[in-house]
Amino acid sequence: MTAQEKIFRARGTPPEFGVSGIGIFATEISADTVADDFIPKSQLDTGKIIIKLAAFSEQLDGDDCDVWAAVVGQTPVRIAHMVPLGPVIGRPDPFLIELDAAHFPDVPQPAGPTEYIVKVIVYKDSAGTEDPSNEIRIVIDKNPPFGLKFPTPRLTPPVPAAIFTNAPPDSQRTVDEVWLRVAANANLQLEFGVGFANHRLDDELELHLVSGGVDKVVPVGTVPVDGKVLVPSSELRNLPNGRVLAHFFWIDHVGNRSASSTPAPLLTLALALPPVLRKAPLVPATDPDGTNTIYLDDFRATGNIRAIVQRAFIDNLEPGDQVMIYVEDTSDPTNYKELGPVPINDVDVPFTLDYKGFFEDLFGTYEEATEFKIWTEVVRGTDTFPSPELFFWAYLYPSGGVYPELPGDVNPAFALPVVTGASNTPNDLQPGDRDKPGKIEVTLKITEQPLSSTETATFYVAGKYVGEVTPFSDTIKFSYDITAAVMAALPTPSTLAYWTRQKTGIDKNITKSSPETVLVSGKKIDLLAPTIRIRNPLKVQMDCYAMNNAATDWKVAIGVPKDAVNLPQGTVITMNIAAYSDEAGTNLIPGTPDSQPYTILAPGVPDVVGVGSAAIFKLAQPRRGAVAWIKYWYTANIGGVQTSIPIIKKLDTITSSSEYCDRTPVPLT
Repeated sequence: MTAQEKIFRARGTPPEFGVSGIGIFATEISADTVADDFIPKSQLDTGKIIIKLAAFSEQLDGDDCDVWAAVVGQTPVRIAHMVPLGPVIGRPDPFLIELDAAHFPDVPQPAGPTEYIVKVIVYKDSAGTEDPSNEIRIVIDKNPPFGLKFPTPRLTPPVPAAIFTNAPPDSQRTVDEVWLRVAANANLQLEFGVGFANHRLDDELELHLVSGGVDKVVPVGTVPVDGKVLVPSSELRNLPNGRVLAHFFWIDHVGNRSASSTPAPLLTLALALPPVLRKAPLVPATDPDGTNTIYLDDFRATGNIRAIVQRAFIDNLEPGDQVMIYVEDTSDPTNYKELGPVPINDVDVPFTLDYKGFFEDLFGTYEEATEFKIWTEVVRGTDTFPSPELFFWAYLYPSGGVYPELPGDVNPAFALPVVTGASNTPNDLQPGDRDKPGKIEVTLKITEQPLSSTETATFYVAGKYVGEVTPFSDTIKFSYDITAAVMAALPTPSTLAYWTRQKTGIDKNITKSSPETVLVSGKKIDLLAPTIRIRNPLKVQMDCYAMNNAATDWKVAIGVPKDAVNLPQGTVITMNIAAYSDEAGTNLIPGTPDSQPYTILAPGVPDVVGVGSAAIFKLAQPRRGAVAWIKYWYTANIGGVQTSIPIIKKLDTITSSSEYCDRTPVPLT
């Protein structure tokens, strides 16, 4: 292309605005504007004005355009030349023409906005066939309300100051709770001047209320033609008490913001300030800042725990204010409890946090420690004001399962322990058991959870620790040996035994069984051995000579040695005999045992007890040649049943003539 061609194609002749060769504009342009064709300030701030060129019917890759503009009433000026529209494929619709905003200054005269007419001429394939667009009107307004454009742009504060038409009548215009309770004062009735230059009804007002360094923004929006505005009186509750100043800004519909008005006194605020809670409630059981876990033991010690609302950490309380306590499961906000409201004045307010109906419900079926949070809320009318939260842990699961008596430490559903001694008599310790080891054992009921490897069972007898068991795997039967020393130290005539269940290594939430009564006899006493009459010391046996009168009375005469310490006068003893077919005394002959009570006589008077009968002795030796042995001993209740050492001797009630002691014949077979 030659230089002359470029000059020829410069297309410098201004178009005739408002005219089309055939009266129809086939090429359409537009711009994004707000009301009345104003370009918004947000677009002007980018330094660009965008003209949108709609797609036309015959598009070629070489198309370009010129842009012409002029202040309304002035000669158009080309402000963009040969703007390429680019390849048809991919050409956006509309095509955006970016124009430097400097081509559209807001001229200083006149004082109002500046109106421009814009037109685009499209040149087909960048040649000389032109296609003019429609004309669009755009309005440039960079001058905020109360701004001056001439001789240089500057801002002036909006005037006049707001008028408080329903202000309190006193000289300080004091707004207090009494004034606010009047229905007519639900709003601050303010009046603003709207007669400033270039004012539009869609201009918006932004009001600021200032007190004590707090600047509260109150968006007002558009203002009626009479300038009267209602501001909710509740907005004042966000300000500190004292002198309240008002200042404001006007923002036109384009987005130009005026300078601030000069702050002017509006009223004096004397409201009841919102309460400020500076600390979570105190829970002493957590020691006191949540570091200690709450266990069942905390409830067992006092019946409940407490949460204390500390008055010293609440500011701006007013008469009639009340407080509440909330406790919530941190993992489940629907699991919570509340207490109150109750009045609060000048002293701390304690809340009782019971186990029953409170923590029992919160903890529910959890089996591990659970985190909770607690906080206070001050209630003033329909408003509430929360405190900070205190987080703490609670572990309220008792080993062995939940039971109705919680938080008590005895579970009556637990199986009872069984204490045995060497005699193996359940819960009944004989004198012979007292100097030997014993055992305490528990067999769980079918309804009880087995003792697991994470639990420990501990045994107690007579209130003293005996031992503990932690199984390797689940078990329903467990025991511990009781030393002979412990058995010897047990009190008579009975004592109590119980066992406990707990999580291994955690000496909290320990649960007991009910106590089991164990009968305890006194310690074994070595009673002196009984004696029988013996004719020949070389033949120690029980025979006819040992009887009182064998011919008429078959009672064997057994002597009881005098023992002033263990068997004082008046002591009742029981003399016992039994016949056996073997010398070891293991094969009892049925029908031969006999027992007779006897009361010890005065010192110096022999004690002889008659025991037995003809029938007993004849059962022991029912025929000729029958051999039997007799065992004899006595018992006395001395701190429990005491037994002399049993003596076994050969029995012989058959004479050399094959007659019994009473001279009756002995059967042959």
